Amino acid sequence: MTSFSHLSRAALLGCALTHLTAQTLLAAEVGPASVPALTQEQLKDLQARAEKGDAEACFQLSGAYHVGDGVPKDDTLAFTWADKAAKQGHAGAQYLLGLFYYHGCGTAKDLSQAVTWYKRSAEAGNTDAAFNIGIMSYEGDGIPKNPHEAARYYTIAADAGDVEAMHNLGLLYLEGKGVTKDRAKAIALFEQAAALGCDRAQDALADIQQTESTDPTPLTQKELASLKRKAKKGDVDAMLSLGSAYFYGDGIPQDRAQAFAWFQKAAQKGDVRAYYALGLCYYNGYGTPQDYTQALSWALKAAEKGDPWAASLLGHMFETGQGTPQDLNQAIHYYTLAADQGDSLAQSNLGHLYYTGEGVPVDYTRAFKLFTQAAEQGNAMAQNNLGLMYEGGKGIQQDIQKAQELYESAMAGGSKKAITSLAVLYLNKKGTPKDDARAFELLTQAAHEEEDGAFFHLGLTYEDGIGTQQDYTKAKECYERAVAHESAAAMNNLGILYLEGKGVTKDRAKAIALFEQAAALGCEEAKENLENNKGWGLTRERGVLGMLLKIFKR
Repeated sequence: MTSFSHLSRAALLGCALTHLTAQTLLAAEVGPASVPALTQEQLKDLQARAEKGDAEACFQLSGAYHVGDGVPKDDTLAFTWADKAAKQGHAGAQYLLGLFYYHGCGTAKDLSQAVTWYKRSAEAGNTDAAFNIGIMSYEGDGIPKNPHEAARYYTIAADAGDVEAMHNLGLLYLEGKGVTKDRAKAIALFEQAAALGCDRAQDALADIQQTESTDPTPLTQKELASLKRKAKKGDVDAMLSLGSAYFYGDGIPQDRAQAFAWFQKAAQKGDVRAYYALGLCYYNGYGTPQDYTQALSWALKAAEKGDPWAASLLGHMFETGQGTPQDLNQAIHYYTLAADQGDSLAQSNLGHLYYTGEGVPVDYTRAFKLFTQAAEQGNAMAQNNLGLMYEGGKGIQQDIQKAQELYESAMAGGSKKAITSLAVLYLNKKGTPKDDARAFELLTQAAHEEEDGAFFHLGLTYEDGIGTQQDYTKAKECYERAVAHESAAAMNNLGILYLEGKGVTKDRAKAIALFEQAAALGCEEAKENLENNKGWGLTRERGVLGMLLKIFKR
């Protein structure tokens, strides 16, 4: 895959800036010889206007001192005049000042100041500044990594016709970093940039074409006929291939009942691949009624012959008690068998058990290793969990930027939980730029996709007016959705709304019932709320009894 172009546009040191017009920094390729040198009369005029505070004159005088155009080269004076023009709102000077700070030219190097002036220039319409802040945001150069911000600034530059920005923005859309993954939009941007002469965009299009050319092509009718003949003669590989063709609709109408039938024939021949295929069909109800007992039986047969996918499926079934009584020891046994053979799903699930201490002692080091192994194979669930470890500093040194990158990768891989994780990161502002609107947008997306954990946090945004208008009624609706998923925190917050009559009719009895329910699930704040409200018709004995009853019911 083509890499990002790490160009700081017209990189100042080593790129001569010739005559600076009112709006344009001349590109490096122009060279100092292509524009006549300033005459002494022109310099005197510039100096006089600059000393009177003319921003354009200050800007041009800065360029003259930087390149030594009619005056001795003096970067300190170049910086001084650029600073005067920039502070008057001159977009070109703001960009130039950002370059000076970025390279330490005429002043001490200061990436924070470079970012500040690039942003001001970009917001005023300077595409070079927008491109550079896009690069810095993506790379984490002087600011926290933020592909979302990179995409925003690349878009500003690309919309103005910047071909390098089109290319980089195309890569973001292709990889789903900072934006929703959109292959068609990526290709359109590459094609637009390539038409304008961008070699990198041409390379990106060639990479995509090469990748597509290596994808398996649908089976032809001749190939299908051959498979059928071989399968009917008892060829196990042909049986499995034909079953797969029916299962996926590869060159033939999809028919999972036919697929199941061919997998059965292959299993009768003792093929371990067919054992697993049957286990999967029974587990999901593909081509046959769902039957966890049969799924377990076939998965056991495949696992006994060393199939890692079957072992992974068994681990999940023993963990959840599907087709068998729940048995965490057996779950760990089979997950370990599969994980040791490189199965990313087993690595992720086993990592979760070590992280939570279910069936094994808590072991963050082991969990971190397993999540890392799975994440490196592209497992979105593991990427999200690994992000949580980096965010919380559990088992590894805290690294918020790394957590954010992992959440974004997990989102691109289809993890709904990662959408909520990233939103909460923005809400907590742990090393990320303040972006309540983005957090609200992400939580809304996650809730729309029915991600359980999103509803509580979305309720918080509505209750406190974070990134959206305060709305107690919507907060109540979100908390109710979260309560349905056993969120103790949502029970507590919903109880407070009923206690205070916000978005609901004031109902002290209902509030107390919710506090009791949340307290029974271990919510400390709910316990405090019960204690604080026991004088309102709630005796301590009744509160304790309520909690005991809730525990008994669970």
